[in-house]
Amino acid sequence: MLSTEAVEGVLAKFRPLIARDGGRLELVACGEGEALVRYTRGVNEQCESCILSEEDLGAMIAEALPRDAGNFRVVVAGPAPDA
Repeated sequence: MLSTEAVEGVLAKFRPLIARDGGRLELVACGEGEALVRYTRGVNEQCESCILSEEDLGAMIAEALPRDAGNFRVVVAGPAPDA
């Protein structure tokens, strides 16, 4: 099983890329074979297609996880609805 610290370490590598356009990443949960990451997209009016989709970001994060993670799944969700 992959530790929360290992997933946070991978997210730390992506945060500067996401923050560049005002976006945020938050690890919501990490458990048996799965990590749930909340992704708030940023805004880039000059290049709207430069903002990563949830699917693309999830694939990139999963690829960056240590190879011994095995069949570990990364679920990237949009921002939580306002309460």
